[in-house]
Amino acid sequence: MTSMNRPLRALRIAALATSLALVPAAGASAGAVRGHDTARGFFDARPKGQARPPLRTARARAAMEGLLGEGGEVQTDARTGALAFIGRTDGFLTGPSDEPAATIALDYLRGHPASFGLDGDDIASLKLEASDVSPDGATHLRWVQVVDGIRSLDSGVEAHLDRRGRLLAISGSPLPDLAVDPAPRELTAAEALRRARAD
Repeated sequence: MTSMNRPLRALRIAALATSLALVPAAGASAGAVRGHDTARGFFDARPKGQARPPLRTARARAAMEGLLGEGGEVQTDARTGALAFIGRTDGFLTGPSDEPAATIALDYLRGHPASFGLDGDDIASLKLEASDVSPDGATHLRWVQVVDGIRSLDSGVEAHLDRRGRLLAISGSPLPDLAVDPAPRELTAAEALRRARAD
């Protein structure tokens, strides 16, 4: 086991725990994630099954994994086809830098548009939600995608950098061309009551 295995795995566990702890107030998605019922959990209206990224994107990710070497890992989100995780067990994604951590991470996204499938508008939709520094000096950043003022339920970016500004990993499944579903038809009070009772 290389010296990078434990820190990288610890980061992935921490990122997962952070993601599970978040309960967003509203959702925007490529297909629509709707509603929250504490008795039944979230209802996901997106089609079930595996989403495959475009062929060009899949090829770019395979090439990226090859360039990262034996310790490189590139994962695709099976539900959305977005890039879910990229990192290395034997090194870093970038070299040392004195730039702000957020700049380093976003520049990495901009520098790999084919692999992430994101354009300038997609990156502009990312709003920094949290920035924390752990006792070992590592910086942990979390962005959420916001479209028309609506916060995405389950897409965004998490980035982890060491104290020298080296990018350890990126995760979060940011979605290209995220859009908000058209507003639903307004209901009368009586119709809303009937639907609530039926539900």
